[in-house]
Amino acid sequence: MHGKTKKHREYNKRCRTAISNPVLREAIERTATRFSENREKALAGMTDYEQVRDKAREIKERCIAKLDENIRLFEQKVRDAGGNFFFAADSSSACDYIISLLRERNVKSVVKSKSLVTEEIGLNSAIAKAGMRVVETDLGEWIVQLRGEKPSHLIAPAIHLTAEEIAKTFGEVEGRQLSSDPKELVNVARKRLREEFINAGAGITGANFLLSETGTLVIISNEGNARLVSSLPSLHIAVVGMEKVINNMEEAVPLIKLLTKSATGQALTSYVSFITGPSRTADIELNLTLGAHGPEEVHVVLLDNGRSKLAKDKEFSEALCCLRCGACLNVCPVFKAIGGHVFGSTYMGGIGAILTYFLEAPREARELIFSCTGCSACADVCPVKINIPELLLKLREKLADGGDLGWFKKLFFREIMTDRNRFENAMRLAALSASPFKDNENTIRHLPLFFSGMTQFRTLPAIASVSFRKRFEKIKQVGDAGEVIFFPGCLIEFVYPHIGEKIIKLLNSRGIRVAFPEGLLCCGYPLIASGDISTARQIAINNIKLLSQSSGKIITACPTCLEALSKKYSELFSSEKAPEKGIEKEAIEMIAERGIDITQYLVNDLGFKTNAKLNHTITYHDPCHMSRKLHITDEPRKIIKSFNSADFIEMDNACECCGAAGSFALEYPAAAEAILDKKLKTIEATGAELVITTCPGCIMQIQGGLKKAEKDTKVMHLIELIDQFTN
Repeated sequence: MHGKTKKHREYNKRCRTAISNPVLREAIERTATRFSENREKALAGMTDYEQVRDKAREIKERCIAKLDENIRLFEQKVRDAGGNFFFAADSSSACDYIISLLRERNVKSVVKSKSLVTEEIGLNSAIAKAGMRVVETDLGEWIVQLRGEKPSHLIAPAIHLTAEEIAKTFGEVEGRQLSSDPKELVNVARKRLREEFINAGAGITGANFLLSETGTLVIISNEGNARLVSSLPSLHIAVVGMEKVINNMEEAVPLIKLLTKSATGQALTSYVSFITGPSRTADIELNLTLGAHGPEEVHVVLLDNGRSKLAKDKEFSEALCCLRCGACLNVCPVFKAIGGHVFGSTYMGGIGAILTYFLEAPREARELIFSCTGCSACADVCPVKINIPELLLKLREKLADGGDLGWFKKLFFREIMTDRNRFENAMRLAALSASPFKDNENTIRHLPLFFSGMTQFRTLPAIASVSFRKRFEKIKQVGDAGEVIFFPGCLIEFVYPHIGEKIIKLLNSRGIRVAFPEGLLCCGYPLIASGDISTARQIAINNIKLLSQSSGKIITACPTCLEALSKKYSELFSSEKAPEKGIEKEAIEMIAERGIDITQYLVNDLGFKTNAKLNHTITYHDPCHMSRKLHITDEPRKIIKSFNSADFIEMDNACECCGAAGSFALEYPAAAEAILDKKLKTIEATGAELVITTCPGCIMQIQGGLKKAEKDTKVMHLIELIDQFTN
């Protein structure tokens, strides 16, 4: 949809290759799930978790705001402690300094502990080109180095590999066959790497935090390799991003507490090292002498590489708060579907897209930025509350402003969706064009050419021959207990108009009449998600004007529409009044306050419940926008559980994304297929006969997947369930 560029095709090809490897997918899913479970267990006993998150965020924001001042103090304290300091403006200057230093010290071999920053600057390659040997000593990093691969996770570099694959790799090093027993494999690494530690002329590490008041490096690890790297060689070089500078030990404590729990689920890792300058002794007549048993020299290379610019960016500077814990990857449906290598950059996942844009190359981040479902699972688990999905939307706006929107979206968004008549005519034409591909169930199973990706892994419902608008005009309503406005959204308007009819029928039965203002357009969320903010504002202005003409509640049956009305419209005009006479901030706020999901209205306003008999097993899928962004989870379940004889089965991870996400399934069909496949397996595990949800997009995705797989399980909007079994 944003253009079938060569890079886009290559990205999708990598996605397809990744998801076609069941061993890879199983390895990633197993490890990510284990990390997430460990995290949840660790946090369960942390009663002050939210307060610590707030404190950590405040620390990081304050330190980033005073970064220049803190760096100057840190440099002074490093030098006072006998260390050396170098500020690297970019990757090349960092590599040049380090290689020059290694040559001056006649270093032949280098050992390294895990460092994403050194991956960012391509340090290993630079050292190898300079004729020196470099060996990774973190077990996961050593594994991928031996295989000639890149890390596939922020903290678990070999997450994509099974024990059998690692045994084969180690067997090639050892020249013998090895079992897949982890203990044996670890012993092989221990024996091999011990020699590297002892013989290395230099050790290179990263650091998790830098304390400006003392010039101290804080290094957190589990394996003990970081301590050996930083203490056995005579030369220790720490390469660290400048955003890691904080003030003191007091600030480090809450950050360490969150990092270890979020990363591995540990209360504290095996090793937390605080290094202030080179090793030293004063045992001989209290004369301070540097270079005792540890390194004789410590060099801190502080890297900018775009960080200073990012720190000054009011919209995006929060990305520098990232602790690199990897928790966001462990819950990301896209990462779990395709793994880290597909992203093709040092940093992966949603936070990786942002960091890649600012620290590596904006164009290289393009596919990462768009291949996000927006489910917000990452924002929920981030220990420092980085709103990753919202930052990605802002980056999409930057790309759209730069001309990357794509001709199809430009045409559809700006010429068709902004005009009610054109939109309706376009949908009518689409319905006619798709009619040759419909079966007797009004389902499209195959589409040709450009649109084939839409039916690659699911069927699609046919566009309705008569829109909801046309049907609404013929409905004779009854009721004198009040009136509400119905905002149907595009899918109910043109694909599932019967859901809108059932809502009117249900509300009329309780004395509530329904208004549907003439001229309402799409909510605008598809445009926001694509970065076309100027057109989204144009659509929002139209809708705000129409909705402001009455004072009743605005009912939706699509959580994306409700999020647009209750949150996004305010954000669209947050810095100024709407650029149109008669549209004031108060009107936007009023729209936000009046918006309500149909399930909330039924339960909280009308006290709806039913004792209708329903002899079916039912499970419920929480739409991402509904549960994570709007926090509406109880009302749908209350309605379902009020049915007599209904056997309600809560599915595992009910709010895990189904992979629909607007145009995501069209633009990244391989990733969407893998995400949907997992959701379908989760549904199947419940044994439920009915899957209920409250999002038309989720219905289209899940129902399409079940039909493609020829499953008998039915999918319904909750309104359809109420209508079918209470009448």
